[in-house]
Amino acid sequence: MIANETELKKQLTSGDFKRIYFLYGEEKALVKKYSQMAVEKIMGKEPPEFNMHVFDGEASPDDIYAALGMVPFLSDLNMVVVKNMDFDSLKADYTSKMMEILKSVPDTSVLLFEMSSVDINLKKSQKFKKVHDFISKSADGVVTEFDYRSPAVLSKQLAARAGKLGCNLSVALAGKIVDICGTDLNRLNNELLKLTAYADGKEITLEMVELLVAPSIETNIYNLADSIVQRNSDKALKLLNGLFYQRVEASSVVATLATAYTDFYRARVCAESGEPTTTAAEIFNYRNRAFVLGKAQTKTSKLSTDALRDSLEEIMKTSSAMRTVTIDEKILTEKLVVKLLSIASAKYE
Repeated sequence: MIANETELKKQLTSGDFKRIYFLYGEEKALVKKYSQMAVEKIMGKEPPEFNMHVFDGEASPDDIYAALGMVPFLSDLNMVVVKNMDFDSLKADYTSKMMEILKSVPDTSVLLFEMSSVDINLKKSQKFKKVHDFISKSADGVVTEFDYRSPAVLSKQLAARAGKLGCNLSVALAGKIVDICGTDLNRLNNELLKLTAYADGKEITLEMVELLVAPSIETNIYNLADSIVQRNSDKALKLLNGLFYQRVEASSVVATLATAYTDFYRARVCAESGEPTTTAAEIFNYRNRAFVLGKAQTKTSKLSTDALRDSLEEIMKTSSAMRTVTIDEKILTEKLVVKLLSIASAKYE
């Protein structure tokens, strides 16, 4: 069966355990969280070593099969956890063996696949899809995908969690925290714990957020791109210097700028063709990050299409130069930012 997060939690809590679990998705933190929950619910908080077997993605099918076949000792169940097995890279005979294992998991064992660091695209991976489909169609299998959560959903959840921790946090201010930190759940949780500890039962205020929550590196690079298209040279150069002060690799700055400008251009193509940004989001697999394109459309509304094309060309030239020319990458990046500011100023509609 295919179960969403709520259904999986309910199923694990009920004690009606299935024989195979396959947990994957873009929210890696949730994959880890629910894998750990499954282990604790099925085997207890301190699983006995002789009934608990954990393998990494390099494990052989024979070892996994042997572990599944072990008889539980002083327990009802034996559990095998396989972490991050990349089915795409398995040899043909290994893939066949793994499929045979899925068909023969004994009633006394539970097999859990934790895909907490493997990216899976079922449309492109026949092997993963084969495993996914077999488990999801099995009466004894559960498949749960943990998608990215939209900023709106994260904001509400952050505000609700703050309440459980004894502090009031408005949804609007929670949204600002998401804007600053991005959608990484681990980061958001850590920042919220810091804020609630500081607030000490009081309401979390904007001043507290500005004092304690530092933007992620990725957020700062996206802010750099925003400052450039808005022709705010002072802010753009200040952000760039800040990134270098944090010892962020110049190549990482350029790569993320390329991503940001690609978002800008895709949003523009949608606007000019009369298509909603959700069309591009679906084509380019943005999944729940479609909001990025909506924001990009607003941010670049006064910037010409030629400016976006020219900017992307300059970014590609700089990226290529970093791979082929012996020169300080920081200097190349500084020149790129100045060039992008010049393009934005010259071709602003």
